[in-house]
Amino acid sequence: MHIQGKTEAMYIPCRLEQYDLADTSNVLIATGFIPFTAVFRYLGTHVHHSLSDLHDVQHRITSAGAMFGSLKSTLCARQVKLTLKGKIYRTLVVSILLYGCEAWALTAETRRMLVSFHGRCVRRMHRITLEHTQKHQISTASLEEKLGISGIAGIIDDLCLRWAGHVARMDEARLPRRFLTSWVHAKRRTGRPYKSTIHRIQDTIRLTGAHLKNWVELAQDRGSWKDVVHGLAIEIGADGAEERCSRCKRGSTANRPLYVCDSHGCTAAWHAHCLPAHSRQLLVRGRWFCPNCEIL
Repeated sequence: MHIQGKTEAMYIPCRLEQYDLADTSNVLIATGFIPFTAVFRYLGTHVHHSLSDLHDVQHRITSAGAMFGSLKSTLCARQVKLTLKGKIYRTLVVSILLYGCEAWALTAETRRMLVSFHGRCVRRMHRITLEHTQKHQISTASLEEKLGISGIAGIIDDLCLRWAGHVARMDEARLPRRFLTSWVHAKRRTGRPYKSTIHRIQDTIRLTGAHLKNWVELAQDRGSWKDVVHGLAIEIGADGAEERCSRCKRGSTANRPLYVCDSHGCTAAWHAHCLPAHSRQLLVRGRWFCPNCEIL
C-alpha cells in the first residue's frame, strides 16, 4: 500500500552519472511503502535530483506559455492598447514565469531560454514575427518600450538582489542567513564547480559596480542597497563617463560599444540596441543626447 500524502524519497548523488546505478526501488515500511522520485514539487517549485534549475525553468516557461495562450484573445488583439497589454503581461505572465527566480542559479543556457520566451511573447503582442524584426532592424528594447515593460534579464537581476538583501539582513542565527555565506571546507573535484546561487548573486552584484567583498555589510542599510538594486552605484571611468549601459547595466564589448551622451554634465552611456528607435537614429548625426536629457 502506498503511503498517502506528500511523502517521497529522493536520491541525490555526488556525481550525476551515479544516479542510474543506485537502487531507487520503493522503501518498504510497516504499513506500505514510500516511492522514490526524480523530481519533487515543493511550494510550486520543482526540485530535480541533479539540483539543477533547468527542470524548474522549463516548467515555469511551460506554465507561463499556457497562461499567455489563455490570454491570447486579449494580448494579441489589435483593439487593445499596447500599454494595457504590457500591464496584463507583466501581472499575469511574468509573475508565473519568474516565480521563485530569486534563488535560481541561472546558467547561460537557462537565461537564454527565459529571454527567448520573453522575446516571443513581446513580438506576438505586437503581431510581428522574428523575420520582420530582423528585416527592419527592430530591437526587442524598442518593442518593450511601447509596451511599457522592462527587459526580462533586468527584472530577474532586480528580484535576485532584492532577495539577497532581505536574507543578508536576517539574524545570523537563522538558517537562510547562515547558508548564504557558508562554505564547506573540503577538497573539491577537479574542474569548474557547478554554478550556485551565491555565484549568481555575485555576478549580478558585479554588474552594479558594488564591491563584492563588502556587499553583505552594504545590504544592512536598506536605502544604500536599494540604490544598488536600481543600478545607481555605477562606476565612472577615466574619461568621466559611466562604464555600464544605463539600461542593461552591462559594460562595453567589441560588438556592442557604449555611446556616451554629449549633453553637458551628463555621464550616461548606452548600448545602441538598448536605445529607443528615435535615439538610435540620432547616433549617426554627430552630436548625440541620451533619452534622459531634455535636449534632443
